[in-house]
Order: sequence, then structure tokens, then C-alpha cells
Amino acid sequence: MKNNYFLRNLLFLVVFTLTSVGYAQSVSGTVSDDNGPLPGANVIVKGTSLGVTTDFDGNYTIGNIPSDAILLFSFVGYLTQEVEVNGRVIINITLQEDANQLDEVVVIGYGTQKKSTLTGAIESVSSDDFSSQPMVNAVDALQGRAAGVFVGTSNGAPGGDTKIVIRGSNSILGSSKPLVVIDGILGGSLESLNPDEIASFEVLKDASSTAIFGSQGANGVILVTTKNGRSEVPIVSFNSFYGLQKVSKKIDLMSASVFAEQVNFHNIAFGGDGDIYSDSEISQLRQTGGTDWQDELFRTASTSNIQLSVSGKSKKVDYYLSGNYVNQDGIIIYSGFERFNFRAKANVQVSNKVRMGMNMSTMKSNGLNNQNQSTIYSPVYGAIAFDPTTPVYDEDGNYNLISLKNVASLGTNPLALQLEQKREPEKENVMINGYFDYEIIDGLVFNITAGSNTTNLKTKSFKEALTTINGAVIDNYKYQSTQITSRLTYEKDFNNHNIKVDAIYETTKSKGFNDGIYGEDISFPATTYNNIGLANVSSVWSSSFERALQSIMGRLHYSFKDKYIFTVAVRNDGSSVLAEGNKFHTYPSGAVAWRLSEEDFLKDSEVINELKLRASYGITGNQSISPYQSYSMLGTGGLENYPFDDASAVIGAGLRRLGNSDLRWESTAQFDVGVDMAFLNNRFGFVVDYYKKSTSDLLMAVPIAPYRGPVSLTANVGDIENTGFEIGARGTIFNTDNFRWDSNFNIGFNETIVTGLGDDTTMLAGGKFGAGLATAPAIILEVGEKTGNFYGFIYEGVWKSNEASEAALFGNVPGDAKYRDLDGNHVINNDDLTVMGNGQPDFTWGFNNSFQLKSFDLNIFFQGVHGNDIWNLGKSYTIGGNADARNATSVDILNRWTPENENTDIPAYSPSSVDYVQSSRYVEDGSYVKLRNISLGYNLPESTLEKTHFVRTLRVYISGQDLLTFTNYSGYDPEISNTNGFSESVTQSIDYGAYPTAKTVTLGVNITF
Repeated sequence: MKNNYFLRNLLFLVVFTLTSVGYAQSVSGTVSDDNGPLPGANVIVKGTSLGVTTDFDGNYTIGNIPSDAILLFSFVGYLTQEVEVNGRVIINITLQEDANQLDEVVVIGYGTQKKSTLTGAIESVSSDDFSSQPMVNAVDALQGRAAGVFVGTSNGAPGGDTKIVIRGSNSILGSSKPLVVIDGILGGSLESLNPDEIASFEVLKDASSTAIFGSQGANGVILVTTKNGRSEVPIVSFNSFYGLQKVSKKIDLMSASVFAEQVNFHNIAFGGDGDIYSDSEISQLRQTGGTDWQDELFRTASTSNIQLSVSGKSKKVDYYLSGNYVNQDGIIIYSGFERFNFRAKANVQVSNKVRMGMNMSTMKSNGLNNQNQSTIYSPVYGAIAFDPTTPVYDEDGNYNLISLKNVASLGTNPLALQLEQKREPEKENVMINGYFDYEIIDGLVFNITAGSNTTNLKTKSFKEALTTINGAVIDNYKYQSTQITSRLTYEKDFNNHNIKVDAIYETTKSKGFNDGIYGEDISFPATTYNNIGLANVSSVWSSSFERALQSIMGRLHYSFKDKYIFTVAVRNDGSSVLAEGNKFHTYPSGAVAWRLSEEDFLKDSEVINELKLRASYGITGNQSISPYQSYSMLGTGGLENYPFDDASAVIGAGLRRLGNSDLRWESTAQFDVGVDMAFLNNRFGFVVDYYKKSTSDLLMAVPIAPYRGPVSLTANVGDIENTGFEIGARGTIFNTDNFRWDSNFNIGFNETIVTGLGDDTTMLAGGKFGAGLATAPAIILEVGEKTGNFYGFIYEGVWKSNEASEAALFGNVPGDAKYRDLDGNHVINNDDLTVMGNGQPDFTWGFNNSFQLKSFDLNIFFQGVHGNDIWNLGKSYTIGGNADARNATSVDILNRWTPENENTDIPAYSPSSVDYVQSSRYVEDGSYVKLRNISLGYNLPESTLEKTHFVRTLRVYISGQDLLTFTNYSGYDPEISNTNGFSESVTQSIDYGAYPTAKTVTLGVNITF
């Protein structure tokens, strides 16, 4: 009886539990829409964190759930469905499209708008477009993915400098960097962002879309939207990758023994007394190999990235927390980069009328010898031009700083240059912003957004005494900007009309402070930059600035039946940096669009889903100059010093800058016409744009007569014009049950022409080379010609044997370098300087392909630049330069002219030959095609993940970046381009010996919980 009583009670308890809670069971099924399966749809048990996503075929299995559970089926662009399980084990769902989400909403300046009703040239790049490419720098996400947007690098070092130019340069001597707006706050830095935080980019290109930003949008605008919490259950995401990098290629140089043989030939040709290297020394070098300076300087380096985020939302609150750590060793020894990122973001729906949010991000980075060192005496140049017969160290372990044989070669021991310097930039950035929305009445919303952006940069440097005395620098720079934007927006639909009006008032203020100390001949060099106070020679400096901008803006957007669309905007900016009376200026813009696809004759077309014609015109201003340029400034400690006793100079003060009381705004007027198309149920899409923009009253430095001393003047001088054509195409090439291929292609053509230089028709800019070379500046600007023209001598090969008599007129003999004599006076001098190449590309393009085969995904991304020349200074120092002063290291010298080898353009060893660095001999085709990324990933099946009970998705992948480069350029990388302190439009595509880029192989994993 007791046993029966116990069994009855146990049975009752089991039945009660099962009927109250529901049986634990599994449910399987397929999620689809009217066109077929939906991969990546979410299936979640309501009220819990338990959930899965559908596989490529739309299938799912979710286990260990109560039999009376409620399942939530959701997918972006579709209505969420709730389904009661009721003990079923198979549940198939067909989701219905959400009409409110079918028309994609994109971010525009100060708000959002339906993509179908855009009138301006705005291009979107979503995180889906670059999620398959592991990256450290957010700038890489834009490279090759937006038509008319050139993204390049001037420094391949980890954490190195990048550049972005939208629709060509608007300046001659100023910056052409676009405005970056991160979550509504102006003046952000893409380099400081964690790429995994980014939800989307919007690139604003024409005046209609940028005019709302006024003067700050003159060079184009990049809007960055970071991620928000979207899932009703918390999502934990962990992403990590580890990669190995190496220099993209080695320059082909002579071995040490061959170099020694050539030194002997060179010495004899120049009248030397016998061989410098004996036969036994050459034989020994043949056995030992000498020193391969490239192998000594470059290394295989690691890069690692760890990303962790937590996100979610409820009915009232959504949140996103993210942390990121990056550690990169440089491919050059004793260089590297480290970065920490953290972001906290939350939005709260306080009531039906009030919404508010906060967003805070921090970044801290540390670099080691990763800043640009583009000079002819950089370690990179030394690695290709220094004597390979000299060992790194002598018998006592000290550096061999110069050639042991006193062979003339470039610079100093490159290993010593790299290892005995210590340059450590430390950067901290804190960006905080918040917003408050209040819906006053239906359709009328008041928004206030406020934020601050603070950057601290400290650079500590020390260079050991090698050929000169040691020196150290500590430089501190602090920059802070604040922004308050008040916006009143009214939007109303009535009948077939839609109207949206924005009224905006905005103030931005910024201030900066810089101080530092320099010392040389440090008493205790082992303490590096920590002992500057005891230097025998030292100096200190400090400076500060403030600037402010006040703006009032208005914008009207109107559409009729979403068919005829108009946008007009006007903005008045007042800038503190311009002269009195010229501080305020008003800039208007307007745009129209006609959606032919909404007309009756196309509305029901099964082929054409979207056909929209656009046209816009607007004017934007620019005031991107340093503060106080309208005032004169005194300087001390330079040429102002005077030795009253004819011995010791006394510090004096003198005029350094002339004030300009007429300093006014630059203005850029831009016309754009475009067409947007989509076909076959939006499977394929095309965007085509033609634009022309003209910038007048360019703010630039005006040359001052030398007798005035080191005086500068900033004035509105010069005009520039950009003309271009862009095409963007996207589409799903194949979409079957097991295979999908999505493709995106874009191409952009641009030409930048100088249309005015004030009272002049020609201006020389750039830099001058040293004694013995042409002394004219390297860059020439001419009215009616493209910017970026290289200025020098035209190289015509070598004098042949049958040209001996003509060569003699120039003081040359057969085998000597031959240059074009433009004035016909048989003398090569500065009168023979002319345009010898151009660094401006004709067009750029990108081609991105994503493939999915069941659980596998593959991404292949190509990017190209065409039509530009590169001035390869590195080549000049490996094969040329002053032939009587330096020995070549390039293997090309083996093909030099001899009486038996006439068919060459490489001069002979000859005392009468002159080799100009500033000549077309060193100008090469800079076109290239790069395999930017190739990634192969595998997504673990749901059936496998289900057994873990907590892993939602898991993807493992292998990826390669910049593995292949197709180019005729003989330097390290055709992408590297140095400005050397000047504008991108002036000195683009000049290789001064920058840190080379690397090719990378990466292994990674993406997990969500």
C-alpha cells in the first residue's frame, strides 16, 4: 500500500508538471516568403533568450522547449509572426513582407529619408558589404565600394595615414578631406573607429545632399551610423582574427658579389686607380651572400583583433556595448601599433512623445615608429640603396654606419636608422553625444543633439647619435570641439502629397593647444626622451587657437505621389576665421527627381521596378584654413635675429605673416544629373551620375617677394574644376536552392583642371631637390591643365653610337643620358623643364562578389586605379642619381649601354653623363589592380549548434588581403602616395620612400550567443 501510494503521488506530480509547464520537445520546420526559403531568419522562444537562425535552405531546428511555448519568427523587411507550438514538432512559416519596410530608409544630413524619394547623389555602404573582410582600419571598408570615392594610403605602417577624396580635389594647397559625421556629431575620425561597430556609411557627393552641412561639407560628407540593439533577447557577439603579414614584394637588387664587380667597373670608368674589391673578396662575397638589407629590415609580422559586443532591446530601451583590441606588429622591425576601443550606446522611448539617447566612445592607441618617414634617408630607401657588401655590425658588435670600402651609396646603415630611433605617438579620443526628441504635435518633432569630441596626441621621439648628435622631442597636442544642434522637423502626408520641413540652428566651437620641448646632445642618452631637461641644446614652444562656426539652415522636401520630388535647402554660415565683413555667407541648393516607374505606363511593369531621373545644383563654401590668417603675425628666433657685435646673434622680432582684411569664403558650385534603376523584382540595380563642380576664390598661400624675408600671405587666389562620371551596379546573378551569387561593381571617372591662378597663369609648387640636380620645383600648376603635373626633363634614353656628333654638341658621348632640348640651344638647363607626367588617376573601380553554397561563403573583392603616373624616387637612388657620386644597386644596371649593347635606355658608366632625378626616366605607369580580399567561410549547421544550447551562430574563415597586385610599377606598391606636406591634388602619386604595404593571410571566427 505504501508503495502504491508513493507511485500514485509520483504519477500525479509528473502529470501536473507536464500539463502545467509543457513537455520539453524539439520543433523543426522551414521559414520562407512568397519567393522561396529565407536563410538567416530568426526563430526565438518568446520570453526567453533561446533561439536559432535558419540555414541557407530556410530550415531550422530548436530543441528543449515547452510544448506550449510561443515561437517568434522574424526577418528584416517582414512582419514578425507569433505561433503557438501546442505540442507540434513541425512548424512551417511563410512570412509576409512589411509594407512599411519595403522602401529602404537611408540616413541623410540631419535626418532620414526613403531611398526612393532621394533627389541627391547619396551612396550607401552597409556592414554586409564588408563583413567578410577582416579589417583594423574603418577606412578600408570604403575602399573600392563607392563610385567617385578614392581611398588610398600614404603610409603602409600599422595605424598609418590614409586619405579619402570624393569627386576629386577641391583645393590646390589645402586639404580635400571630406567631413566625417558619426551618429550626428561633426568632425569624427574614421581611423579611430572600430569597424565592427559600423552599421552603415552614407556618402554624400552632390551639392544638394552636402549643402545642408554648409562650409563643412564642401569636400563631400561621410555619414557613419553605428549599430543599435535590435534583438528582443540579448545577443553576445564575439569576433576575432589572427593574421600574418609580409612585405608585398622585394625590389630586385644585385647580390653583394655582383654589386662589388659593378663597383669595380664603375670606378675604372670614372678614372679610379684599379679595383676597389679584389677577386678574393668578390669570391668570399659570392659564398657568404653579403647583406640583404631588405631581409634585415623586413619581417613576417602578426596582427590580431578581438571584438566583443552585447546588444538587445525591449519595448522601451535598446542598447549596444562594444569593446575592441587590436595589436599589429609592423612588417618593418621595431614598429607596431596597438589600439583599444569601447562604445556604449542606448536609446530610450520615454513615452509616446519623448525619445532620448546617449552614445559614448573612447579610443586609445599607441604606435612605435609607425608614422610616415618619407625622406631619401629613410630606412626603406636604405634597404634598397645601401652597400650590400657591408655587414650590419663590426667585430665589436657596433653598427657599420658607412660602407667599409667607402663605396658611395645612399644614406646610412638602414638597420641602425630603424633600431636607434624611437618614435611613439600616443593618441586618446573621447566622443560623447546625446539627443532628445519631443513630438510637439502629430508630425512636428523638436530635436536637440549635443556632443563633444576630444583628442589628445602626445608624440615622444628619440634618435640616437649615428652620424650626428642625438636628439629628443616631446610634443603635446590637444584638440576639443563641441556641437549643439537644434532641429525642428515637420512631416505630413495629405492625399497624394508629402511635405517635410527642417529648420536647424547649430553652433560648433573648437580649440586646440600645442606645446613641446626639443633637446639635442642628451647627457644620458639611455634615458631617451625622459632626459630632455639635461640636454646641452634645447628649445620649447607653445601655441593655442580657437575657432567657431554659427549656422542657420532650412530644408524643404516635397513629393507628389512619390513621383515628382523636389528638395531645396539654404544655409547661412558665420566663421570666426575669416575677415571682418566677410564672416557670413549664404549657400543655396536645389534638386528635382522624377520617378518614371510610378507613371501608369511603367507602374505595373514586371521588368522595371525603379526608374528615377535626378538633377541637382548647389553652392557650398569652405573656410578650412588656420585661425588668425586675416591678422599679421610677428615671429622671433629666425632670420629676425641680428649680430650687432658681428659675432653673436641677438633674438629679434619681425613680420612672419601678412594679414589679409579681405579674406573670404571659398565657393564650390556643383551640377549633378543622375538616374537610378532597378529591374526584375529589384534583382538588379544601376546608378549613373554625371557631375561638374567649380571651386572659386581658393584659399591658398600667395608667393611673397624674397626681399620681404620669410613672410607668408593667405588670400583668395585660384579656381579649380572637377568633371566626372560614375556608374554603380548591383545584382543577384544566381539564386537557387543551394547557390547564391551577389555582385557589386562601381567605376568613377574624374578630371581636375586648374581654371585660374589669380593674376598668374603658372604656379610652381612642391619641393626643390638638392645641389647638382635641377633646382626648379617638382610640381607645376598651369591654367587649363590638370593638377598633379610633374615638372622636369624629358628623358629620351641614351645617345647611340650613330649619334656621336650630335651628342658632342651637348658635351656628351654615346652611352650618356639624353634629354629633350626644348629650346634647341644644345644646353640642358631649367629652360628645358616641362610637364613629364601626371599623378591624377583617370578612373577608379571596385568589384565585389559574394557567393554562398549551403554552409560555405566566399567573398572576392578586386579594386583598381588607372591612368596615373608615379614619380618613383626610390628607383632613382638604386640605379641613377649623380652617376659619379653613387653606385647602383638595381639589377637593371647590368643592362647599361655598352658598344655591344646599344638597345637599352640605361646610360653607361660615364663621367660626362648627367642623371637628373627630376626627369621622366623615373616616372612610371601607376595603374594597378589589387585583389583586396578573398575570404572563405564555413557556417556550422544549426543541428550542430543546437547541441551546445547557447551558441546561435558560428562561422570560421580564412582570408587574404592584398595577396595579388597587377601593375607595371617597379616600386614596392603603386598605392603608396606621399604628399610631403602638400595637398593631395598637388603632390599625389609621388613615392618618397614610405613604409610599404603588406599582404596578409588571416584566420578568424565569428560567434554569437
